[in-house]
Amino acid sequence: MYIGRRIVARDYYGYQWLRNLASYLWSKLASFVWSIGGTNFNKADLTDANFTAVTLKSTNFQGAVIVRTCWKDAHKLSLPCLGPSILRNNAARALLVSRNGYKQDFKRADLGGTYLNGAKLEGANLKGANLANATLKDANLKDANLNSSQCIGVDFTRAYLTGTCLEAWNIDPTTVLDDVDCQFVYLLEQPNHLGSRERRPHDPTATFAPGDFEKLYTENQDAVQILIREGINPDAFRATFGELMAKHPEITLESIQSIEKKCTDALVTLAITPEIYKAKVEQVFNEAYEAWLAAARDRAQTESASESIRDFMDAFIKLSALNTPGN
Repeated sequence: MYIGRRIVARDYYGYQWLRNLASYLWSKLASFVWSIGGTNFNKADLTDANFTAVTLKSTNFQGAVIVRTCWKDAHKLSLPCLGPSILRNNAARALLVSRNGYKQDFKRADLGGTYLNGAKLEGANLKGANLANATLKDANLKDANLNSSQCIGVDFTRAYLTGTCLEAWNIDPTTVLDDVDCQFVYLLEQPNHLGSRERRPHDPTATFAPGDFEKLYTENQDAVQILIREGINPDAFRATFGELMAKHPEITLESIQSIEKKCTDALVTLAITPEIYKAKVEQVFNEAYEAWLAAARDRAQTESASESIRDFMDAFIKLSALNTPGN
């Protein structure tokens, strides 16, 4: 057993050494780029690469993989050579370089797989943003809006989340919440009819103790929340949920944990197994629900048109009868 532990420890530390070596070599390579007048990273895998404070004039990133790539304080990212769409977005590129997104609007921004450790995102609007697989260690997200954001695979280790809005955010067991600093959160972006944003803890004088936030949301990670705008159409919901169960047999009627009214909307919470991809469940449900509503609108329009035609024909027949000789 002792020998086995030594082998496991040796393999683990060997892996860590290789990973640190790779990061170090990327850093050295990035530091060298400025001296050779740019280089070609076309279709290169730059996962975990470090370009901190590097001048990148004329450097080609077309087709490159830039997952968790560090761009902090990088200079002269030339637009024609940027390649990945994340770098082509001015607001996203500025955030990756400066790490300062204080009270800025990143609504529905694609920030998936980005390296934002230590980023200043206090009061930032990240509603509907894609943050999947991003790293936000030590980031300041105080009072940020994460409503409907995709946070699967995000590393929030030691992030500051006090006052953050977590309405319908999407997390799963791959979301890391270790040592998160959080005193309280809100579950609603806008106050409900009682003027409440559903603060947690409910007691306005209470705060989470260290570790409470992690425990609370780790327990609820095997669930998907679907926000249905303008309330639930019962017929549409029945048809849509039936289609969802057909495509995902693991999901049953017992999977429905709750249906909550959120102002004019409804929030449906489903318990799912860790193997089910949450984003796919939400996508299947939303597409089927919207398709049913669209079909219902078409049927209503057709029926209305048919009714109008019948009314017209009835009126025409009556008028014709009145004009018939002998009447």
